[in-house]
Amino acid sequence: MTDLVCGLAEGSPLTVLLIRLPLCVVLPNLLFFMAYGRTKEWKRVLERLRRIEWGRLHRGRNVMRQQMEEEQWDLCRLLDAALHGRPAEMLPPAEKIRSHSELADRHRVLPLLYDVLAPKLPGGG
Repeated sequence: MTDLVCGLAEGSPLTVLLIRLPLCVVLPNLLFFMAYGRTKEWKRVLERLRRIEWGRLHRGRNVMRQQMEEEQWDLCRLLDAALHGRPAEMLPPAEKIRSHSELADRHRVLPLLYDVLAPKLPGGG
């Protein structure tokens, strides 16, 4: 079936390729879906794929959080607040401000944090 439809494509080699490529990808899969799309096995496969993809999307955040040290995670939260123009929800304790500032300076993002950290700096900024 795919061969019959793709045989209708005419033109330069590039044009034929650009016409045949999507046809060869879409047409057989569409035919399979039309033939098997209503079976319980197909629905089970689709449901499993949805669960796998959903889990992968949400698991990625947790893995990233586990791999980062607390200080790095705090810096990311502070940068997020600074870049979105809102106050940080939880500022680090005053005794950790120096280490956070040094980390931000190492990453060359310290100027971005001034507005967020100003309330914790000596003299109120």
